[in-house]
Amino acid sequence: MRCREITAPVFLLALCASGAIADRTEIPQAYLKHGLKEDAKRGFIGILFDLGSSDDEKAKSLSFLGDIAFDEGKAVLALKSWRELIERFPGNEEAILASERINQIGQIVEETTSETLRNTVARTYIRHGDWWSRGKEERLVIDTSWIPNDRVAIGWYDRVIKEFPDTDAEVIALKKKFYTVYGWEEPGKYGKKYGVRGSRPVDDLIAVYEDLKTASPTDPDLQRFRYMIAQSFWGKRDFEKTREWLQKIIDDEDEINGFYKDLAEWRMRKVEY
Repeated sequence: MRCREITAPVFLLALCASGAIADRTEIPQAYLKHGLKEDAKRGFIGILFDLGSSDDEKAKSLSFLGDIAFDEGKAVLALKSWRELIERFPGNEEAILASERINQIGQIVEETTSETLRNTVARTYIRHGDWWSRGKEERLVIDTSWIPNDRVAIGWYDRVIKEFPDTDAEVIALKKKFYTVYGWEEPGKYGKKYGVRGSRPVDDLIAVYEDLKTASPTDPDLQRFRYMIAQSFWGKRDFEKTREWLQKIIDDEDEINGFYKDLAEWRMRKVEY
């Protein structure tokens, strides 16, 4: 077949007429999955301007472009992509999801007026006003003092876990919840400690681990999380529990000389301070 003679990148973009790919967004989605974000964006944009693309494919492309922009911190561009999706493909499932995203994100993101005005004269007046008030702050600065950041974060992850069971989103939320419960320490002399690194019991961390193990029994991050649990016990000087969790790592990779098995074996040699 002649299309096999074309170099791989061209073949992927041209979508050889064999019809082997049912959905044109599959290729840019694959790019995105493998971290080729710029190639993914070019692929989705190409679908938007391809007369052969279906409405569903174009709607998906706009949805993904909005997601990518938001992940890159370009909230205004993300909102524009999702609004274009809603305007061009009302009633499409992707448009309905985009509406929900806008309702959520609109609560914390403010678009500057000049970016939404099409009238040239009005935009000019706005710029004049902006010049005279250039010291103003147009974004909301949220004061989070006295708010338990870890508990608030966990609340959002729990929403995902509850509303999207048996999905990749649930697994991602569980992992992020695990890291949050594990905790962190703010910089500075008076920085707060959160999660297990603060006063939270290690049993809370184990509970999240068990939920993840149920949702994704062969997840590649389970060994790392076991070590983090062992390390948490070690930090609290519970050496018996430290050994118990180190042994779980070693037993799980009985036939494989993996990184965490090797690490656990070294730590097992010297547990007590």
